[in-house]
Amino acid sequence: MQFKNDKLNIFFRRYGHYFTAGIMLSVLVALIIIGRTTSAEMDIQARYISQSKVQEEYDKQMERYESILSDDNIWDYTYELDKLGLSYEPHISGRDGNTLTYTARFDRSVNEKTVEEIKEQIEKKCGKLAEDNNYGKTTVKLTGDRTIEILLDLSSATDLKAVTGIFKALDSIEGIEGAEAVIK
Repeated sequence: MQFKNDKLNIFFRRYGHYFTAGIMLSVLVALIIIGRTTSAEMDIQARYISQSKVQEEYDKQMERYESILSDDNIWDYTYELDKLGLSYEPHISGRDGNTLTYTARFDRSVNEKTVEEIKEQIEKKCGKLAEDNNYGKTTVKLTGDRTIEILLDLSSATDLKAVTGIFKALDSIEGIEGAEAVIK
């Protein structure tokens, strides 16, 4: 296209690319606006997120938390038994109650000397039972050739440190294989 006006011709030669870019930008903005109004009717979740993958990930996470917070593991998780650094794997089970019954298994025969040793270790780990240090009343007794039972009565306790303190005390006894506590 030929322009008769030389000044106009010079103007378009110098600044024509700006007009072209402006027109192209206007067309692009118009297409975006038209596309946005039609896609607004579509569900964003259906467009960008695969529902089956989201559900699969959700189920995986829920399964993980359910295993942590199941009846068998809730107390282990609450008292952070995995962080005690014991030579055996402790476990607490049960639903509700004021008494914990610990069953300690040994790889050797146990006797009254072992019972006294456990009592001393509990006192070392939890402190001497006093009015200002009331972690509950403990009773230690032999129940078999290789097992000892420890009862921890928490009904009058003002401190729960003996719950893990007994596990720590048992860890310092030679020959311990494992210990479990049941809340009753």
